[in-house]
Amino acid sequence: TACFCIAWGKGGLVVSPAGPDEGPTSRDWMLRGGAMLVAALFEELAFRVAMVGVLARVLPVSLAVGLPAALFGLLHAMNPGATTLSVMNTALAGLLLGLLFFDRGATGRATGPSLPLATGFHFSWNVTMGYVYGIPISGHPTNARLLKTEPVDILWSGGSYGLEAGVAATIVLVVATVLAFLYAAPRLREQPAS
Repeated sequence: TACFCIAWGKGGLVVSPAGPDEGPTSRDWMLRGGAMLVAALFEELAFRVAMVGVLARVLPVSLAVGLPAALFGLLHAMNPGATTLSVMNTALAGLLLGLLFFDRGATGRATGPSLPLATGFHFSWNVTMGYVYGIPISGHPTNARLLKTEPVDILWSGGSYGLEAGVAATIVLVVATVLAFLYAAPRLREQPAS
């Protein structure tokens, strides 16, 4: 929502209500929302559990989080409308998700990896962008949406790729990643669990 507000405020988006036939139905929320949840869970299992979790056993956690984040960004370079900025923002999002994966919980004690937190953030991002704001998700448009959002300034809106390719996302992702890093910093200094 912060990305959307920044891009809209900077004139990067034109927003109008979706037409009566464009709004998501209950079935859309169930089926497509379910598919988005499965996709987010799959990506989090692959990148955070399989890669970060395994690498954290042999490398410092900071490297174990950073390397899969870079790969996460590079793999999204194959999506329709991808740009250099979209790859960088997606890698930054991967870094944020990796930091969320190493959440310490409200107690501040090491609670171990948090797949639900990373998956929940990833899923929420996709649903909000696609079904609420009607913005393409990493180059993939959605047909069912609450708002009809058209990009007019690619620098802020990310154009056909979606907000992940715009400066608004860069700003929000940098702030969120710094905050997540400060929160997760004690865990990132831990040595490998070998």
